Amino acid sequence: MKRNNLFRFLMLALFAFMSLQMSAQGIYVNKKNGEIIAYPKAIFDKVTPMTQGSKRGVDVWKTDGTKDTYMESELLSITTFEVEFDERITQDIPEEYLTKMSAYMPIYSGSTPPAIEGVYIITPSTRIYDSGTNSIENVEYADVIPEYTDQNMTKNTVMYRYQQRSGSSVITTSEKEEAKVLGEGENFTTFTIVTTSSTTDDSWSKMATICSGTKVSDGIKNFYRGILLLDKYDPNNNIMAVGDFRIFKDGDGMSEYDQWLARQKNRGTISTDLPLETEAVK
Repeated sequence: MKRNNLFRFLMLALFAFMSLQMSAQGIYVNKKNGEIIAYPKAIFDKVTPMTQGSKRGVDVWKTDGTKDTYMESELLSITTFEVEFDERITQDIPEEYLTKMSAYMPIYSGSTPPAIEGVYIITPSTRIYDSGTNSIENVEYADVIPEYTDQNMTKNTVMYRYQQRSGSSVITTSEKEEAKVLGEGENFTTFTIVTTSSTTDDSWSKMATICSGTKVSDGIKNFYRGILLLDKYDPNNNIMAVGDFRIFKDGDGMSEYDQWLARQKNRGTISTDLPLETEAVK
C-alpha cells in the first residue's frame, strides 16, 4: 500500500513538472476536448485572427512560415507565457495587458528600431479584435493617417499624431505626443499614453496607443494599432472598461506614404460613409 501511494505521489509530481514545463513553452491552444497543444518558443512566431466565410478563428504561425489553424468552435483559450516585453513598455503598461494584446498584434522589443519618420495612410482601417466583446472582427472604419516626426535615434523617441479622414474630409486630428520607439532591424513598436478629460460630466480616461509594423522602402508593412484603456473616471459609464482594448490593422497589409493635412483627393479605395472609430467610447 505504501509503495502504491509513493508511486502515485511520484507520478503526480512528474505530471505537475511536465505541465509546468509545457506551460512555459509559449503559446498553446486549449481545445474544448481538453487537449493542450504546446508551441515551443523555438518554433512559435505569432497568432493572428482569421475568418473563413462566416466562421472565425486564429492562425498560429511558426518560424518556418507554416501555420496551424483553429476555429472559434475549437478554442477554449489562447495564452501566451514568458513573453519578454521590453522593460521600457512594462514600466508604463501592465504586462498582463500586453500579454493579452500580443495574441492579436506584434509588440516588438529592442533598442535599435528603424527610422520611421513619415506620414502613412491606413486604408481601410480594419478593427480585427475587441476584447470588450471578445470578438474577432473584420470591421472597416474611416482612413487613419499616422504621422511620425523628429525621431531621436539616441533616446528612442519620436513625435506621433494621427488624423482620421472620411473620404476627402479631415474629421479629427490628435495632438502631437512624444512616443517611445522599440524594436530592432526593420520591426518597430511605438507607444504613447495620453489622459483626456470631458467638461460635460467631469469624466477622464487614460489611454495607451501601441503601434507596430515593419518598415519597408515604400511605407510600413503590417501596420497594427492597439488602443488600451489604463484608467478612467466615468460617472455615466460611457467609456470602455479598464483593461479593455481594440486592435486595428491596415486591411490590405500595406500602409503607404501619404501627405499630412495636404491630401484633398479621395483615394477611392473605401467608401466615404465608413464610420469613425471613437476610441474610448463603448
